[in-house]
Amino acid sequence: MKKINEGFSLAMLSARKPVDNSANFIERAKLWLLTFESVVLDPAPTQISEVMIEEIGSNYAIVSWKTNHYAWGKVNYGQDLSYGKGVLLSEREKYHQAKLTNLEPGKKYFFEVMSQNKNYVYDAFYTFEIPVK
Repeated sequence: MKKINEGFSLAMLSARKPVDNSANFIERAKLWLLTFESVVLDPAPTQISEVMIEEIGSNYAIVSWKTNHYAWGKVNYGQDLSYGKGVLLSEREKYHQAKLTNLEPGKKYFFEVMSQNKNYVYDAFYTFEIPVK
């Protein structure tokens, strides 16, 4: 019974943001049910897909990825595999996007993405370079 109560509480938290963003009652109800199902009833673990660099600027990069459940996200990044810097996303989403800032032109960066819902999952060993202008 404790697991069911924990799952229900998690589903309520997960449903709050996407549901609050919709003005239509029918749409809010549909989103809540889909979120509840993905957190409580879906036996599949949380999975990461479609990791990519969406944009590279003179001193920043935007990283994105998708998850099959609403989940929290984080990106660790740095100039070696110890990373050293991170961006923690504050909302549970299925589409995650993080802006990595204060990057140096001409430097190679490593990054990993992480998400957590039912389980903790990460995808690592990605690289990109900030171009010199």
